[in-house]
This record gives sequence, C-alpha cells and structure tokens, in this order.
Amino acid sequence: MNIYNLDKLPTSTIELPWDITIDQYNKFVDLNQLEGDNYKQNSVVIPMATHINFSPLFPNKIDRGLQNQSLNDNPILLIEELNRETEIVELKGSDILWVRDGALIPAIQSTAFLAQVANWNDEKNLGIVASCGYRLLTVSAIYRPNVSFKTHDIRNLDPLEVQKYELTTHPPNFIIEVRSYNPQLNNNNLDIQQIKMVDWITDGAESGVLYDAPGGNVHLYCSTSLLKLQIIQDQIANQQQIQSAQLVPPITNENKPYDTTKSFNQIYFNNMNPVGGYPGISFRTIPLWDLPIPKKPTK
Repeated sequence: MNIYNLDKLPTSTIELPWDITIDQYNKFVDLNQLEGDNYKQNSVVIPMATHINFSPLFPNKIDRGLQNQSLNDNPILLIEELNRETEIVELKGSDILWVRDGALIPAIQSTAFLAQVANWNDEKNLGIVASCGYRLLTVSAIYRPNVSFKTHDIRNLDPLEVQKYELTTHPPNFIIEVRSYNPQLNNNNLDIQQIKMVDWITDGAESGVLYDAPGGNVHLYCSTSLLKLQIIQDQIANQQQIQSAQLVPPITNENKPYDTTKSFNQIYFNNMNPVGGYPGISFRTIPLWDLPIPKKPTK
C-alpha cells in the first residue's frame, strides 16, 4: 500500500541528468512508497519536505560529459546541482534528497526573520545576511537555512565566483531554521528538525535558532565552546569590576536601561544543556507563549 498519495500532498518535479528505465522507476517508487503511475525518462515527482532515496535511479556509470569535477562522481550531488536554480533542494549522505516545504506561513516568518537580522547587521556591519546554500562536509549534507549570517572574514574565504553562484563549504556563524506545519510531510517532524540543528553546529556553525511555531517553542543551539568562552569572559569582567569598584561611581538611574539591555542580550544563552551524545553542542528550549497553544477546532 502506498503511504504517499501524491494527489493529496504538495509535490515537486526533480529533473534527472540521465534517462532512467521503467524498472529503475518501479524500484524507486517501491523503496520510497510512492505512487507508481508517473514514469518519465528524465524526471520524477516527489512529495515535498520528505526524505527520498534516489539510489535506485543512479546510473551504473556517470557520463563524463555530465560530471562536475567538484562533485566527486556522486550522483546525488549531480541531481542537486541540476535542480538548484528551480527548487530549494537539500540532501544528506549519498542517497537522500528532498525539497524544502514551500508553505506560505513559514515563508512569511522566514522573510520577517531575514529582515530583522539584516536590520541588525546594517547597524553593526559585521558581515553578510543571506538565505543561501551550504555544503556541510562533516555530516555530508547540503542545507539551505531560512536565514544565515556570516562575518566578512568567513565570506572572504570563498572566491568571488563561489560567493555569487555556488555552494560554500564554510559554515555560517549563525542560522535560523523555521519549522513548517504540515504533519503529513515527514521533514516537519520536530526530531528531524532538531537533528538538522545538531548537524549545523557539528559542521562549525557557532549558534542557531529553530523557530517551532507548531510546537510553541524556540529551540536555541550553540557550540559548547562558546559557553566556556563566555564563562571565562564573565569571570574576567567580574574580577575587573571588583578591582575597580572603588574607582567607579555607583550606577545611576540613567545607566540602568543600558545595563539591562546589555544583560538581556545574553540571557537566552544562559542555562544551556548538553545535547545527548553530542558533548560539544548545547541547547535550550524557550516557550513562545505562557498559555497552552489553542487547538484548531475539528470539523
């Protein structure tokens, strides 16, 4: 019995760099439990936001005329490259590829976050804010976060042509991922989204936010090394404050708003907990609302 009814789910057409046989296609739909009546020689229809195993469609030998030297003969990378301009394609490992959920509400939320981070960066001029692709070598993945920030130094590690058109292998400093709502699409599962956040930090991103409106939470992730550095900096600052206590006038009411704001910027990354099995990664969950999320009425 087919699990994924493509007539009832948002779908995407993935173009293939080679022709496939009907036998390959049948193995593909059986493995991924898809409907099997959409055979074409050089494309397949898949549900969006769903991990799909493309290995039955791989050719026995890559045509050298199709191969990009940087792709290391990996067919899944060739498929991603071919569809990069038309779909928000992500992948992990050597077989699994999916298209990101393009639902309207998460798109609006992503745009709002992108604008907020961009406004902050306009004031600070610390780097580049974008929504682009990253090749995570440590976990063998290609991800496209809803929002990413990287310093000028990180960006300048790439040649100009890579900065404009290609995937970078240098992870951003900070990312935001937005969880979508449709529970029928398996990539919207919270566990899968959280694994993705761990992948980001594992590959070198310093910190990130998973905005989980369906679950009513914000999940914060960061490299544990950042917390250790913050502790050291706080200890130094406290020691300096003690040593200069007799030299500095007491805080007046005029100073308090500034000090409160400065402290507030650090509060959300306090009380972080280690991620199980990943001692180098810490996380914290913060509720979006004080009251329980109202459930949608059933018809």
